[in-house]
Amino acid sequence: MSPVPTHASPETALLPEARAVFADLVTRSLDHRWALHHCSSQAFALNLFAPLGHQPLCAVLARVGLPVSSVERIDFEYSDPADRFGEIRPRSAHQTQIDVVVRGTSAAGDRLVALIEVKFTETDFGHCSAYQNPANPRHDVCRSPGLFGGEPAACFQLANHGDGRRTYYDHLAKIPVVPPSGAGDAGGCLVRESLSQPMRSLALAHLLLNAGEADRVAYVLCAPAQHPTIWRRFTELRAAFPDADGRTIRPLTAEDVAGLHADGGTAFTARYPIGAFGGAALPDPVSALADNRSAKEPVDILDPLLSTRFEEALVYTARVHGRHARKGGTVPYVSHLLAVASLVMEDGGGEDEAIAALLHDAIEDQGVTAHEIAGRFGETVAAIVVECSGPMGEESGTWRVRKQVAIDQVAGATPGALRVEAADKVHNARAILADYRRVGEGLWSRFNAPDGRDDILWYYREMAGAFRKVTSGFLVDELERVVEELAEVTLVAAIA
Repeated sequence: MSPVPTHASPETALLPEARAVFADLVTRSLDHRWALHHCSSQAFALNLFAPLGHQPLCAVLARVGLPVSSVERIDFEYSDPADRFGEIRPRSAHQTQIDVVVRGTSAAGDRLVALIEVKFTETDFGHCSAYQNPANPRHDVCRSPGLFGGEPAACFQLANHGDGRRTYYDHLAKIPVVPPSGAGDAGGCLVRESLSQPMRSLALAHLLLNAGEADRVAYVLCAPAQHPTIWRRFTELRAAFPDADGRTIRPLTAEDVAGLHADGGTAFTARYPIGAFGGAALPDPVSALADNRSAKEPVDILDPLLSTRFEEALVYTARVHGRHARKGGTVPYVSHLLAVASLVMEDGGGEDEAIAALLHDAIEDQGVTAHEIAGRFGETVAAIVVECSGPMGEESGTWRVRKQVAIDQVAGATPGALRVEAADKVHNARAILADYRRVGEGLWSRFNAPDGRDDILWYYREMAGAFRKVTSGFLVDELERVVEELAEVTLVAAIA
């Protein structure tokens, strides 16, 4: 296994202006576990903002709609010292933290605050830990629409995971919230997935306003301009939480901030070659990405074979299937999905097909909607997953009748669905063969097939034949090979 790519020391990870700030964070135990990782967002934030003096910080605030005549101070890893959200609990001292907080005063004497969330390589804002917690007794609330599932009194997040009460909703109850619709509607609580972290930051913004500690607050996302996935999440955030009295949500590109460094961003660029700095016309990440979910994303600076969309699909797949095991054992079901995606790519499939392979059981087994998949990963991926999902009414008829429906559908399948389905059957057949060698004849009891071995062999032979009629290549060859090996191994065992 390759070692984790980290810098040898803070001196090599950080610009000179950021080292004292990092040392202070270490003293206060606020340094991240992977702060010296090459892709650390904490180091990225320190290197971006620590070099800024008074006038550059004034310029930062002006760019997010907060014109000031003076800057009071800049805080890194800020959390409310009074814990007014009630987040600290016996089992965890974790609080909502803001990467960078900049405070200033306008010419009229108004106190203006920017709460800046810095993202480098992350593909979303973070999911709700209560939604993932198996101790949550009210997952039905998580699956209900609206903010906190429309039932804040029953929300496990607001109940502080059973250790008290968090007061986020006290500060968000009166602000406008616009639930997503159409392809952007992922179903369930508005903030159970990637909007959980911004929800808490927005609650902090309104806490500061309600407590009279600020007259205007901007919640800001700062990220590389060429990071389409996080800007897509930002577009969803702005759509869900329109600007309210005294509080706005604004974008800020890392390129803009680095361009304010004394050297124009030269030293920063040498560490993070994320784009052109200083004077170059930068894209508007919000308008360029709004409502363009299915468009092909720009190739990033390292020209990868797979974009950040695939990374996002990996995380999403783990969340959707994270609690489920393969039939008859404790092996995480995600292992099957990763194997199918691997086979698809080995067979020459593109990114859309690989993502569809990861999600091919999400509709049929987990109740995810095609709208949600299209909203996150595009119409092409959603169409393949729909094709790979079982038809309505599949449970009617005998086992062989139901399987015959699946066999017959192969003839009319699109190329993308054919590849994903063939990869699925190859991995399933391999798993059956491996399991048979481990457990023997007891394996057949795991299946609903009434005739056990005979039914399973019939089905996979028929599927291989159906694929052979409409396509060819590695996956079809491999399926035929594994099925015949399974037939030989099980026949020998039966005779013996």
